[in-house]
Amino acid sequence: MSLDVLNLLVGTVGAGATVICAVFVVLDRLQRRDDTMSTAAQKAMRPVWFSLVFAIIACGATGLDYYDRHFSATDRPVEIDVWGFADNSQTYFMSFNTKALLEYKTSNKLMMVVRTAYPDRDRMTDTNIEKSGLYTIDGNPVALAHRSSGVLVFPALQPVLVEFWLVLIPATYPPDSIKSLSDVEKIGGKLLAIKGALITGAPSTTPVPTSPPATPLPSPAPPASPAGK
Repeated sequence: MSLDVLNLLVGTVGAGATVICAVFVVLDRLQRRDDTMSTAAQKAMRPVWFSLVFAIIACGATGLDYYDRHFSATDRPVEIDVWGFADNSQTYFMSFNTKALLEYKTSNKLMMVVRTAYPDRDRMTDTNIEKSGLYTIDGNPVALAHRSSGVLVFPALQPVLVEFWLVLIPATYPPDSIKSLSDVEKIGGKLLAIKGALITGAPSTTPVPTSPPATPLPSPAPPASPAGK
C-alpha cells in the first residue's frame, strides 16, 4: 500500500471515529435527561460502550499515523548524502543510507549513473553515460564508486555540470542493460535521486603547433667582371 493511500485511510478512519464518538456522547446526554432513573441506568451503558470502542479506534488510527510519519520507511524519498569526484576527477562517487529501500532488498539492486548535462542532449535518451556496478541493499549506509572509463569528456578550462543519478533496477538485469536513463524504467526500475556538481576540464597537454622557422633567402650572386680586365 502506498504512503498516500495509507495516509488517506488513516485520516478517514480517525475523522469518522471522532464524529461517531461525538454523536453517541450527545445521544447519551439526551437519554440520561429524558429517561427515568431506573431505565437510564441500563440504556445509558450502550452508547457509552460504543463511544469507548470508537475512541479506541480513533486513538489507534492516530498512533498508526504517527508511526507511519516517523518510523515507516516505505516510499520515503532517498537523500544522497555525499557525492562528487575523487582521484583527480577520475572517480565518481556517492553515499547514502539504504534504510528507506529495505522493501526492495531481495528483488532489486542499486547503481550509479553519471552524465554531463550538455544543453544539446536529452537527459533521458543520452547514451553518453558512465555506470557503476550493482550494489546490495542491506539497510545500512553504502558508498557507490566508479572509475572513469573516459566516456565523459570535459572541455579544457570550461565548467561543466555533471549529474549523479541513483537508480534502482531489478536484480536480474546486469549494468549493461542500461544504455540511457530511459532504460531504467523500461525494465521496471526507478530513478531514485539526482545530485549535480561542477567540474572544470584540465588544461590541454597537447603542444600547440608552431610555424616552422623562416628559411633565409640566398644572398644575391656578385656581378660578373667585364671581359679583358
